[in-house]
Amino acid sequence: MDELPATISNYDLWMSLVKVHHSLFFLRQKELSPSHIAAQQLQVLRVIQSLGTNATLSSIAKKVERKLDVIFPSGCQNGKRRINHKDKR
Repeated sequence: MDELPATISNYDLWMSLVKVHHSLFFLRQKELSPSHIAAQQLQVLRVIQSLGTNATLSSIAKKVERKLDVIFPSGCQNGKRRINHKDKR
């Protein structure tokens, strides 16, 4: 891989990447705001969609690399309960 010119420091490169990351995050937030969905929730929704009928609370938490009680704080006693889209609880 070719070396970057000496005029660009590692710090400047990382700061540019951070700015791009934040810009994309804020753009995604703006895009999702009409649907009242936070950008952080989008990842969880995508995981649920990809798991389909195999989606359980624990499998979702595992896929998004979070503890079960962080994703579903409303108190789930067992993570094996399947997600039922018709369930109004």
